[in-house]
Amino acid sequence: MSKRNIEVEYNELENVITVNSSTVQMRCYLPAGIHPRGGSSYARFWHIPVTVELSEQDILRDFVIGLHTPPVEKTRTYLVPFGTMWRVHLGATSIQLTPAEAADVCHCVDVVGQAYLDRLQKASSLLEVWNYPPVKANGAHGVYVLAIAAWLWPLMLQFARDHLWNRANSRWRILDVGRNHIVIGGAPSSIHATIRPVFDSPSVPIGYIGLTYEYPDRHLMEYELAQEASWQDHLGPTGFWTASYTEAWLIEQFIPKALSQACQPANERPSPTLIKRLSFLQRSPRNHRNGEYQPRGQLLFQRTNLREYAPLASIVDVMQLVPYLEDLQQWFHSYPVYYLPTDLIRPYYQALTDVAKHMEVTIEEDDYYLWNYVEGAFSKIDEEVVRREMEHGALPRYEQVLRALDLHVHRVITRPLEAHFQADCLSCAFLWLLRRGRSTCPSDRVRNALQAITPLWEFARFVTRYCSDAHR
Repeated sequence: MSKRNIEVEYNELENVITVNSSTVQMRCYLPAGIHPRGGSSYARFWHIPVTVELSEQDILRDFVIGLHTPPVEKTRTYLVPFGTMWRVHLGATSIQLTPAEAADVCHCVDVVGQAYLDRLQKASSLLEVWNYPPVKANGAHGVYVLAIAAWLWPLMLQFARDHLWNRANSRWRILDVGRNHIVIGGAPSSIHATIRPVFDSPSVPIGYIGLTYEYPDRHLMEYELAQEASWQDHLGPTGFWTASYTEAWLIEQFIPKALSQACQPANERPSPTLIKRLSFLQRSPRNHRNGEYQPRGQLLFQRTNLREYAPLASIVDVMQLVPYLEDLQQWFHSYPVYYLPTDLIRPYYQALTDVAKHMEVTIEEDDYYLWNYVEGAFSKIDEEVVRREMEHGALPRYEQVLRALDLHVHRVITRPLEAHFQADCLSCAFLWLLRRGRSTCPSDRVRNALQAITPLWEFARFVTRYCSDAHR
């Protein structure tokens, strides 16, 4: 989309971005951590007396999907053709605009959406929440870092109450304890993390309680206002804890100490059931890193980390890309609008087609899956090109596949948009090749594939987590 005449202003103190154009003014609060600081975001139209309130959910749902696509049909969730005009749905309001005005709005949306995306991606990485499932339930809003046996939570609460920060000789940084939270920090004005339990969650196994690392947004805001410094410089053991650091602290320090205290004879006598469990723990091997000191038949805790991947930075074999491609294929399959911008997927097509040319592949005579995937990614517009390029002689079957992949690459070079079903089909083809073929890919081709996949996969991960109504 061509650049338009707009003005952009950032207010770092309030964490606000304001975008002005001839059609609309947008003023939106950006995330301080995971969520915006507060206040009302809005879009104010100049030619009609309408001001539209925008919630955090509105911005994530509408401003990120279709980012930087041309203002045409089936590219953005909020843009619908209406005769020769366009109907724009923002927040709870629909407004009829001319094509030029609609393009103006789209450009302003892209500026805000990109700023929101950049802030939230960075905060999520710094707080290390990506590898944990999100949760919003029973007052807890954060990520599950651990699932613990239900009987363990009362022991953790008791230990926390016995070791509050203001108690004599307490080395533990427990600031506050309630039935539904434990707050850890260096002092009342210095919060490390807050842990909240979630009971009866379908995401947690029966007999377990989910422990949630609460998003520390309020504390991040308070720190920045008080210190006039960025919270990002205050991460670490003596500052704000990340989700992964909090998980390790619970497993390696807090839970073992809570159990050790419960096993001491001087403690108030627990229930007969708990006595059996604790006596078993006293005589069991204690491999606490794996949650394996537990009553027989139940793990003490279960990790809640999402799917394990080889870290992108450590990948040396193209076969290690399979789980990332699986994520992309599922994302393309369920993409909420019809078209994707080809700028987003072009490097991906090019790099994986190059990988395909360095694969040794044997296609069984009755195996049509690969060709069906590759052929299924052609649209009706491609029929003439396909007929001209593919029916001029008998090529070996895999050579036909490679020729077809080149045609797909050419299409995304010459066109601005790609239907999401086409990206879905080609991702299935690339997965088929990686699973069935033998790679002869040199290291420079692996690096190219890695560089192409990384930004696309990170964007897909962002949309999956934050732009779905289910997780907000």
